[in-house]
Amino acid sequence: MIVDRYDAVDLCELIPELRLEMEPELRELDRLLTDDTLFAAW
Repeated sequence: MIVDRYDAVDLCELIPELRLEMEPELRELDRLLTDDTLFAAW
């Protein structure tokens, strides 16, 4: 059977299912990059 189009998939809903773990170094960099005080000083 030919399908014209498939139902839309909300990709944001799939993210928690991925359960991706960042490397400790990347996690620390992510924390630093989202630090408003550090960003304001830069």
